[in-house]
Amino acid sequence: GRFCAATLRACLQRTLDRNAFLRASFDLVSFPESMQRIHRTVNVPLEIVDWRHLPRDVLEPKLREWLQDERKRAFDCSVAPMLRIAVHLRWDGEFQFTLSDVSRDGWCVASLITEIFEDYLAQLEGTPFSRASPTASYADFVALEREALGDERIRDFWVEKMSRFEPGVLRRPASSSPEAERFQGRVTGGSRPHEVMS
Repeated sequence: GRFCAATLRACLQRTLDRNAFLRASFDLVSFPESMQRIHRTVNVPLEIVDWRHLPRDVLEPKLREWLQDERKRAFDCSVAPMLRIAVHLRWDGEFQFTLSDVSRDGWCVASLITEIFEDYLAQLEGTPFSRASPTASYADFVALEREALGDERIRDFWVEKMSRFEPGVLRRPASSSPEAERFQGRVTGGSRPHEVMS
């Protein structure tokens, strides 16, 4: 297929505008408790790499190397959006789309990519595309989470579920310490813990 950078960029921007969770950043040191911020607007982090001139036997290893390097790149969680998007242009109109992200699970990433490309293909074909913004806001989700924190039944459920694990501690640095700058949102892209206990 053909690739149109302007169309993809516009689709990505609409997706970011429609989904508040994609515009999130975290402030882990400035307030008494960690805060997630939802920004009104963010710019699309799209990188386009033109490798159409490379022969297949050169391009494939080069792409694998790029992907390995990308997995090692850190995210600064204090800056939104916490995702990166790259398109590598290949031969015969092919392109590879890569979305690097720090905080979404597989289902969410698959839904996100589907949303982006449903819009993109509709735009290329000149057909209308519309998708409503989510009916529940991220603020609704946070309110439910805070409510759950005060519910004894939910606490008892998780205490029982987590009883087979050793407790862990996430130490929060003082906001004025040099350690705070290193700590603030630096996450490497390849490993995410599945359980976090406090």
